[in-house]
Amino acid sequence: MFELGIQNVTFWISSITNLCDRSANLVKATNKLYAKKFNELLNDPSLMENEIKVKVYGRWREMLDDNTARIVEKIIQKTSDNKKATLTLLVAYDGKVERGEAVLSLLNDQKLNRSMAIKDAMEAEGLLRSYAWTGNLPEVDLIIRTGSFKDPHNSADFLSFLTGNTQFVFPEIYWPDFNLAFLQESLNDFLNRERRKGK
Repeated sequence: MFELGIQNVTFWISSITNLCDRSANLVKATNKLYAKKFNELLNDPSLMENEIKVKVYGRWREMLDDNTARIVEKIIQKTSDNKKATLTLLVAYDGKVERGEAVLSLLNDQKLNRSMAIKDAMEAEGLLRSYAWTGNLPEVDLIIRTGSFKDPHNSADFLSFLTGNTQFVFPEIYWPDFNLAFLQESLNDFLNRERRKGK
């Protein structure tokens, strides 16, 4: 994706439900798969060659097993100084939980001037967003939602702080079949749309 000139890419790896509401054996197998894939990412030379920073948001530190979480930490640390592009991974993520965590962080911030006057709703929204997990990411232009073409929807409030003006594509395939050709088709579809943003 980055070779196409896209500077920010986000993949939703798993929801909180994926890691807590399934059988112990399935969660264990999921952790094993994640450890394998994250280790491959850790050793992928293209991250450093292309100066791609990796960010990971969600409750992954508390929900992944220790070995898997350590690999994720290594990826974050290894790529922390990269500046040309950003790969964001959402692991044990849910937008409702993100919003709740943002509110709690705002209310519990002892450094925040309690007498600070917030003049309007948009200022309040911006302040709340700054406390969100994904608050430092740019607004989302396009969401490609595989696997839900029969029931197109944005589940679990995916990136709800960032998707107010987002366009959606629902390709009629499942994730394992999504490849560069489908990506290019989705991008072409998006680029040919007229984005009015309510105007």
